Amino acid sequence: MIETSDKGRRELAAMVSIAVLPFVIAALLFFIFPNEEISSQEAREGLEIEQILQINAIAAGGKWRILHLVEDTCDKKCEEALFLTRQTRKALSKYAGEVHRIALTAKDLHPDFMNLLAQDHRPLSVVSDPQIFSELLDLAPDGFGGHRVFLLDPLGRVVMFFSEKKLGKPLLKDLRYLLRISRMG
Repeated sequence: MIETSDKGRRELAAMVSIAVLPFVIAALLFFIFPNEEISSQEAREGLEIEQILQINAIAAGGKWRILHLVEDTCDKKCEEALFLTRQTRKALSKYAGEVHRIALTAKDLHPDFMNLLAQDHRPLSVVSDPQIFSELLDLAPDGFGGHRVFLLDPLGRVVMFFSEKKLGKPLLKDLRYLLRISRMG
């Protein structure tokens, strides 16, 4: 009789451990090996824009926008920045349609630059607006003279700034995070 109760207790303990053990392992893995896709506010790569700037003239039907500030000509760094944002958009795969790329300029573009955009960057829209261009230049960090890229939310608000060094994977990481949280709710 004593053997039966011990055997029953062991069976009960085994059944409970089978039910509880996966949750314990999952909790340990969650805290020991955090997933990079579960980002926190501190994990953002781009510079968050504190000042609220609404740009309704460039609103693109509820899509996120990668906004390049470009001069009338495009040097190698400009071409590289355009290439990296194109590849970032492609890397979003099924969510690439939720992101639109725009080149904003204050003056007319050089014909060679227009040809480059027509050949290599067809989905990229070109907008010429000196007022918005100067407002965005004021939002860029002080002392920054490189290629400027801003991220606009679907409502037309300027959300983040990215330097040349933060294009590519850092931009992709932030875009994935923002796209994921914007679909919540």
